Amino acid sequence: MSRSDKSRRVLRAIRGFDYFALVLAILLTVGLSLAVYGDTGGEKVVRIEAAEAEYVYPLEENRVFKVPGPLGMTKVEISDGEVRVVSSPCREQICVATGEILRAGTFIACVPNRVLIKIVDTGRKPSDTDGVDAHAF
Repeated sequence: MSRSDKSRRVLRAIRGFDYFALVLAILLTVGLSLAVYGDTGGEKVVRIEAAEAEYVYPLEENRVFKVPGPLGMTKVEISDGEVRVVSSPCREQICVATGEILRAGTFIACVPNRVLIKIVDTGRKPSDTDGVDAHAF
């Protein structure tokens, strides 16, 4: 039996269920990706973990501030819903070269200066309040 005959038999062996299983796998992959990486519409905050402290700032407020680390100060800017490291005392400057981040789940790390900057989706809508809900008596 030649090689081309074997190839034809393998192609004939793929039936309707195989195509169904392939389409189902693709749909599941897309659906799970959207569920994990999709935007929940909740309020996003910038969470900064430094060597000795943790800071949380709203992503909507423009500001520039310095975060202390073992090597010195890392300068961080929040502007127009994006976060970036402006300057850092580390040698390689990878955190500066990372550029802006704007989606929940993304981060910038300055490993030598032990500063981690990430955007977190709180899951709360900006209009939610901390008031009484339906279950409080």
